[in-house]
This record gives sequence, C-alpha cells and structure tokens, in this order.
Amino acid sequence: MPSNDEPRFYPVVAMLIGATLWGVIWYPMRLLEGGGLGGIWLTLTLYGAALVASLPRTAKTIPEFTRRPGMLALLMLAAGWTNIAFVEAVLEGNILRVLLLFYLSPLWATLMGRLFLHERITRVGFASLVIAMSGALLMLWNPILGAPWPQGKADWMALTSGFAFALSNVIVRKMQDVSIAAKALSVWAGVVIVGVIMIAAFSLPMPQPSGSIFAGAVALGVLGILLMTVLVQYGVTHMPVHRSAVIALIELVAGAVSQQWLTDEIVTLREWTGGGLIVAGAYLAARSSAIRTDSMTNAIEEVASGQRIIIFSILFAILIHFLITGIAVVFGGIRGPVGIVVIALSIVAIALPIIGLIRLAAGLGYSTGTKVLLVILMFVPLINIVTLLVLSSRATRVLRAAGYSVGLLGARRD
Repeated sequence: MPSNDEPRFYPVVAMLIGATLWGVIWYPMRLLEGGGLGGIWLTLTLYGAALVASLPRTAKTIPEFTRRPGMLALLMLAAGWTNIAFVEAVLEGNILRVLLLFYLSPLWATLMGRLFLHERITRVGFASLVIAMSGALLMLWNPILGAPWPQGKADWMALTSGFAFALSNVIVRKMQDVSIAAKALSVWAGVVIVGVIMIAAFSLPMPQPSGSIFAGAVALGVLGILLMTVLVQYGVTHMPVHRSAVIALIELVAGAVSQQWLTDEIVTLREWTGGGLIVAGAYLAARSSAIRTDSMTNAIEEVASGQRIIIFSILFAILIHFLITGIAVVFGGIRGPVGIVVIALSIVAIALPIIGLIRLAAGLGYSTGTKVLLVILMFVPLINIVTLLVLSSRATRVLRAAGYSVGLLGARRD
C-alpha cells in the first residue's frame, strides 16, 4: 500500500512547475506582442483559448453559479483585472520589478483576511507587513518627488494586479462550498468578460496578426495558461497554504534568471534591496500560518516525502542534462525561445532537491542553521551529490525503523 507521502509529493512538483512557468511566460508573451498581437487583445486570446479548452470539464459546474452568484461575479471581476493588468505590466515593465511589486499580494491578503474573514494577525504576520511595505516604499521611491510613488503604467498595473489577486484569494477561501472547477471557470470567464468590456469601452482596434502568431497565442493559452492554472490550483488545493505560498516564490527566481538571460533590463541596487524585503515579508506572511499546521505534521511522513522528492530530483536532473544537450545540438544553442525552455527546466532541476532536502531535514529534526548549511552545500559541485546521498541513506534507516519499506523510488508503508 502506498504511503501518505505520495499525495504530498505530486502537489509539490505541480506547484514548482506551475510557479516556474508563471515566472517565464512573459517571454513568449513579448514575442507575440512583437508579432502584432499585444495588450488586452493578447490577454483575451490567451484566456479565451484556455476557457474554450476547459469547457468539457468545467461546463458542468455552471449550475453552481446559482449557489453563490454575487461572490462568483466578484471573483470574475477580480480575476479579470488581475490577469489583464499582469499581462500589461510584463509587456511594458522591467520583469523583476513587476514580479516583485505583484508579490505584495500576500500582504494585501493578510490585511483583507483581517477585514473580511476576521483572521487574527499574529506578531509574525504584522512583522511581515512592516518588512514588505518597507521594501515596497524603497522600490517605489521617486527621487524627483522625494516620496514613494509608482513610476509608470507598469508599476500601477503590477500593484493593482497583486491587490486584485489577493482579493481573488480571499473570495476563493470564503467560498468553500464551490468546486475548484467552478472557481477556475470563473477566473477564465472573468478575464474574457472584463477584456471584452475594456475593448468596447476604449474602442481598441482589432489587431491584424499573421495566422502563425494567432495560432501561437492559442497554443500558449491552452498549453501555457490552462496548464499553469491547473498545476497551481492542484498544488494549492493539496498542501498547506504556507507551503504553497513559499514554493510559489520560485516564480521570482524564474523571472530574475530569465530576465538576466533574455533581456538587457537593469535592476538597480535599490530595487534589489527593496525586492529582497518584499520577498522576506512574503515568506514570513506564508510561514505565519505554519504555526497552526506544522505541529500536526508527522515527522516520518516528512522524511518519506523529502526522500522521494530527492530521488526524483536526481533522476530528473540526469534526464534534463541529456535533454538540454540534445536541444543545444539540434537548435545550435540555447538562446531565444529555446532558452526559455532551458531556463524553466533548469530552475525546476535546481529547486527540487532543495525542497526535498528541507522537508527531509525538518523530519529528521535538524536545526535551522543546519538546514541553511545543507542548502548552501547544494550549490557546491560533487559535494551536493554526496550530501543528498548521505541524507537519503540516513532517511532510509529512519524509515525502515518506522516500518516502511524503501525501494528505488522511495518509501512505502508496510
């Protein structure tokens, strides 16, 4: 009989892949914009394709809309603006700056949770608010005005997108009696409806892209937007909120790496510092909910889950090495569109063993200092492999002593 760590393993991988893809999707969006399909029309095409492709599974949830029509309508509006504003921001702004300003959303969610869900803000939660807001003020500081203020359309879009995203999350948490499929349908339909309204209100002319560009947008909507949304929703649904929120931060890593690789955009020291404070605040906001849930986590299951992730990460890294080598040979390099694939795969390959290591170390009762040291060792060639093998060996002994059988692909309860 499979152990309980199997259902824990798949959500981690799903969340990791989904968040990574969200961090790099700006690049194909910019390519499509360069081909003549940009702005709200691009967003409408992407989410319209995702909506149509999802209907075979989501159409049957339409009767649920009569259960909570007001809340679902509000979710449509919030989700519609979230995605339209996000696409506009990544098309026009500095990628990392946009992502960091968007990631103020956990702080907005904390405040909204207090106002609308009557959730108590812990000391850690309050500290996260102060730290993240300090980072935002630093990033938004305008030396000309001598005060913090958004410096252009992209900043405004990123900030309002994050705010609307937080509102969407609060609405989703409030509607526990509505299925995930119905919520997903609301999101995609909301983007389409808000997009059509804005196109009509501002009389935006219809673009005339080539057939290949339009086909590319449809493909990105189905294979990108739809896939990423499903992966992230699966991950969020099947793991504690604080874990999914922390893993989601990999989107910032993916955005930073892809920006440095694929653009000439510059991030100043002040922006890096402010961004670091925002990330720290988002992390603390996510971990503040862990106080209520970590005490219920079985240490042995943490060890089993962490070991399984480590084993999978080693096999995945070997596969990715040969795959990237093959891509470089076939395409004559790894820049451009091919580079975005390489970046996404590489980030997943780097992050997986670190996630597995942290979970395994937590289950074994290691201190925070030891966990930090182990993570640092992951970036030392050869030493990282030895570290993973030693930890996996110790985990095997602990698991067998607890009545698990350990095979090539991890542990199973006897």
